[in-house]
Amino acid sequence: MRTTTKLWVVSLAVCFVMATGYGWAQENNEAGKQAAIDTAVARAQGGPFYHLDFVVKDVDGNKVINSRSYSTSIQNGHNSIRAGARVPVPTGTYNTGSSMAGQFQYQILDVGANFDCGDAKEVDGKLELRVKAELSSFVEQPGAVKAQPVVRQNKWDADVIVPLGKPTTIFSSDDVSSKSKIQVELTATLIK
Repeated sequence: MRTTTKLWVVSLAVCFVMATGYGWAQENNEAGKQAAIDTAVARAQGGPFYHLDFVVKDVDGNKVINSRSYSTSIQNGHNSIRAGARVPVPTGTYNTGSSMAGQFQYQILDVGANFDCGDAKEVDGKLELRVKAELSSFVEQPGAVKAQPVVRQNKWDADVIVPLGKPTTIFSSDDVSSKSKIQVELTATLIK
């Protein structure tokens, strides 16, 4: 039943486009006609798709020290990116009661980048969406004991608006362990 309803909506959208000539006033060629039909079909099925490129930058002054890229596509649902590692860190030892020496106890730490996106909609040539970003990494500390690492962690959660096709810094914060800062840049592109 649901497939029938979608087909009916798509057929109605195509008929509307063809009957009204929407989008054909400026370009009266086959490519323009097909683009108008594709846009109407995408919107009838829940809206267009957007490609999202996230770039995480470590910045010292005005110089980018390091950058990492993450990409996904979104319509109007929710998408997630998970990139990182699960690292065992020894937290102590315990005695097994046998003649063997104590066994190590470990805690698993998740480090890396997590992005959650949703509720995407285009408003006046800009993409409005909800973005939640969680970034974590180990901090190199001179003379620190390797068994007790220091983890840098940044979390943001906000509604953002970005112009289509233009890289935009959506989150930024100082690194508490140095004079640098971490930034998250987003470029949203309409997929045609």
